[in-house]
Amino acid sequence: MTWKERDGILIKDGFYLEPVTPFRIAAHSYELTKKILNDREEKYKEKKPLLLPLMRGGSQIFLYVSGGFRKVLCTREGEEIDYVPIKISRYGTGGIGVAGKPKVDSVDVEQAIEHLKQHDEAIIIDDIFDHGESTDTVQKILLETGKEILIATPDRIPLTYDL
Repeated sequence: MTWKERDGILIKDGFYLEPVTPFRIAAHSYELTKKILNDREEKYKEKKPLLLPLMRGGSQIFLYVSGGFRKVLCTREGEEIDYVPIKISRYGTGGIGVAGKPKVDSVDVEQAIEHLKQHDEAIIIDDIFDHGESTDTVQKILLETGKEILIATPDRIPLTYDL
C-alpha cells in the first residue's frame, strides 16, 4: 500500500486526491523552489526576480519560496527578495464555491508594475493551477510591461513552472 492509497482519497482508476497538510505544502514548495533555482540560479544571482504571490492561496507557498531564494541568492547583509502581494478573487454571484471572473486589485497591480521597473522578470506564485484563470489574468496584465512573467505553483508533482 502506497502513501497515496493510505492517506489520499481514491478518485478514479488509481488516482488519489492528496489531503492538504502543512508538511505537504512545505515539501511541494521546497521542490518548486529547488526546481526554479536549478534552472535560473546564475541568472538570479545577477538580477533577482520580483515575486508576486497571489493572496490567499499563494501566501503560504511564497513564504517557503522567498525563504529559499533568500538563503541561496542573498549573500550580502541586508539584501532581500523583492515582492508584491496581489489580491485576487474569483467569487461569482452565488458566493464562495461559485467561481466567477477573476477580479484583480488594481492598486496591487500598479504597485507590481512599478516594482517591475527594477527587475528583468517576475514570478507569479499561487497554490494551485486548476483552470489557470487567476494566474493567466495577472500574467496577461503584467506582460504588457515587456518583462518576462513566469508562473510557479506546487499543486502537483511534476511541478507547474512555466518558462
